[in-house]
Amino acid sequence: MAPTSQAANYTNLYAPAYPHLGYTFWIDDHTMKLNATPRGHAAVQIILFTLLLLLSPLGGVLAALIYYYYRAFYRVTHNQLGVVPENLPFRSASPLACVPHILNRQ
Repeated sequence: MAPTSQAANYTNLYAPAYPHLGYTFWIDDHTMKLNATPRGHAAVQIILFTLLLLLSPLGGVLAALIYYYYRAFYRVTHNQLGVVPENLPFRSASPLACVPHILNRQ
């Protein structure tokens, strides 16, 4: 087609019929025409949307409940039979117990 041609160089497409969601475009090599084939199914998209909408929050709530009631994700264990040297400044269970030792540097 020449650049000065006044032929329409656009395609006006409306939404496809109900069960379809969109179009697949292809060009026929023999006739050099643009063809549009309807693709997709609305029921599949509705099912996927509903599953993603419901399963994400339900998974988060389930994970929070399992953690809250069962503490099943991890357990912090403390060494019951260990040796603690006497000269460590951080022996106390309180995090503020080491502050006087840090401030009184010599």
